[in-house]
Amino acid sequence: KTYVLADASGSMGYRGRGPETKWESARRLAMCAAWLVAEQGDAAGLVTFDTAARDFIPPRRSREHLELMDERLMACAPGGETDLGGVLARVAEGLPRSSLIILVSDMLGDSARVIETVRAFRARRHRVYALQVLDPEERDFDLDGPLAVESLEDGSELKVEGALVRAAYREAFEHQQRLYTASFHRLGARHEVLYTDQPWEAALARLVAGPGV
Repeated sequence: KTYVLADASGSMGYRGRGPETKWESARRLAMCAAWLVAEQGDAAGLVTFDTAARDFIPPRRSREHLELMDERLMACAPGGETDLGGVLARVAEGLPRSSLIILVSDMLGDSARVIETVRAFRARRHRVYALQVLDPEERDFDLDGPLAVESLEDGSELKVEGALVRAAYREAFEHQQRLYTASFHRLGARHEVLYTDQPWEAALARLVAGPGV
């Protein structure tokens, strides 16, 4: 059985240079992944979450079931904080062993805890496919001048000078991405990144074209 875990926390509502929000891209990826699973004859289910699971739709195989998943995703709007590692750990407790987990998230936050959660998934014999959805501004941080950076999750605000923090930000971002790439590979999980200014089909194709987990 397959469970598509879709991150609907506040940060997924961000739109910078991309043509749509991260959530809009993530929602499409989640449904396409579910359709691909169904085409292979497997049952797909859906979990949306922020601070806790919002929707939980158990896996089924029918077209009507996929349409229900699509309706729930379309009705879901990003909002609220998330402790990604913590909420994933709680969600995983209720999933049967040896499931396929497709995580669609920006994976921002405590990367070490996310990696530990994936390690726990693998210990329970889950196969893990992670689709990380990011806006190109989150990679490049090419904004100039004084900036007021507001959290989409808790509304807090931080004032910074773009040019002064850019190098440190990019270094931290690149470190996070290298950590995810190396750690997921070591754990036998799959990890692909989609930037919202790129064709979404490419990330999904890369994910399913690689060797099995």
